[in-house]
Amino acid sequence: MNLIFKRSCKQGVLLAAVLGAFTMTVMPTVDAAGNAQNDKRLDVVQERIQRSQSTVSTSVGGYTYSERSHHHHSGSYIGLEIGSIINPYRNAPELKLADQVVTITNSTYAKEGVLGIFRDHGKYGVLGINGEVLIPAQYKDLETGLYGNFKYKDGKATKYMDKNGKEISTAEDIERSKMENAELAKVKAELAQYQTTYPSDEYEYFQDTNKKYGFKNKAGEVVIEPQFKDIITYFSSDRAFVKNKEGKIVAIDGNGQEVFTPPSKDVSPFDDNGLAEYRRKVSGFNFGSLLGFIGGGTFSGHGWGYNGYGVGGFTYDGVKRGYMNTSGDIVIDSKNDAVWPMTRFGTIVKNQGKTGFMNRDGQYIIQPNNYETGEIDQYNGLLVVKNKDLDKTGIFSIDNGQQVVPFVYDDITFAGTKRMVATLENTKYLVDMETGEAVFTTVKDDMIDGFGTDVYTWVHKGHSKYRIIDMDGNILFTDDANVFSDVKTFTNGHSAVKVNGKWGVVDMNGNWVVQPMYDNIETL
Repeated sequence: MNLIFKRSCKQGVLLAAVLGAFTMTVMPTVDAAGNAQNDKRLDVVQERIQRSQSTVSTSVGGYTYSERSHHHHSGSYIGLEIGSIINPYRNAPELKLADQVVTITNSTYAKEGVLGIFRDHGKYGVLGINGEVLIPAQYKDLETGLYGNFKYKDGKATKYMDKNGKEISTAEDIERSKMENAELAKVKAELAQYQTTYPSDEYEYFQDTNKKYGFKNKAGEVVIEPQFKDIITYFSSDRAFVKNKEGKIVAIDGNGQEVFTPPSKDVSPFDDNGLAEYRRKVSGFNFGSLLGFIGGGTFSGHGWGYNGYGVGGFTYDGVKRGYMNTSGDIVIDSKNDAVWPMTRFGTIVKNQGKTGFMNRDGQYIIQPNNYETGEIDQYNGLLVVKNKDLDKTGIFSIDNGQQVVPFVYDDITFAGTKRMVATLENTKYLVDMETGEAVFTTVKDDMIDGFGTDVYTWVHKGHSKYRIIDMDGNILFTDDANVFSDVKTFTNGHSAVKVNGKWGVVDMNGNWVVQPMYDNIETL
């Protein structure tokens, strides 16, 4: 066991202990050189798992909904939130804010009896939770609005309506905005106990008659006299970037005093923990990848976004970036070969052909090596890493740099914040990250989709042979007729499904809620 997991008295050891259970069951043993060895225990566990899956569940009992955690609990699934077990940053502001925002933007529609937005003959409408048409497809563009309403364009004007297509007046919309702002205010108040706040956080810039810029506080009082040629960024961590009287970009504090000159003219605001990104020779910035990495996004127009918890792909986007602190010291230099976007733990850095992970102080906690990085789980502080010399994949903690899963797997991906998928030779495992046990097994060529914010997902081979499983690995439905050609992520127990070029919606048991008859459907 000691050859596989390095033990520590730090909180991060909990993850190693939990995944150690997985080592006891489905991990092959490794020798002193880190090479995988055959282990008969693997065969025994595979046989046990296969036997347990021979009984297929056709229904899910005890269905409850937890708004706060945004997880459903069903069947025999019982467990603590993963953050309370293996996440040493379970009270981190970013996590709490993400959880709350997801709740605000998503669960409202289900509560309002809304299933999703559909497209028919180039127009958009709204479906009810039972598949009924609430708003006929008559809008060229339709987006989610505030607190369960929808916004659309009427000429150049943006208007709002409720789920039944009734126009919402400006007064009603203002009231709804107040409701959402009140909810967000509660979140901000909760975050305040974890963050260092400054009066300048609420400063707003203004321009005087001489076209000079200054700042006012929330009460509208001038706190920094107008003297700057331009405002580059807003205040954060008691710093803002401005263009001074000489036209030079500088950082100022909340008193308007110049603190330092940044190493680049291309700078971003400081984050809540005092780091700001600067860039040089910016080209090909993949903003979509960054948004996907953050894990935000809601359905907008006729596109759609994945509402996750910072779990998924984390690829370098070609930006030559570096990071500086509030004193202007360079923490991570942009002269490295590649620097990934910053997380609350740190970031991936590649230099001279070697890849490692630096913490927010600019220190390597995963030493540079011939590595290739994969998916990142910011919720639990985990990074998938492939050792290119061994051609094997493992997992590191990006909290303390410990390797918690050795380089013995062909591939590892995260299927949400509680499940991961590990591939070894011809077998693919769905692993419970709380217990370390494999709850489902299938052949290597099958795809196990991510759970997102639901407890159901799809298993499939390419665009065929679809099955629905829950988080315990119970098979709830099999497309025996093999008519499904595409599916989408489950939300609130529903998934859009494509048959013969048209989209419909099924529930977690594969029952049709909406027959396949529309050009597109996005569940909310």
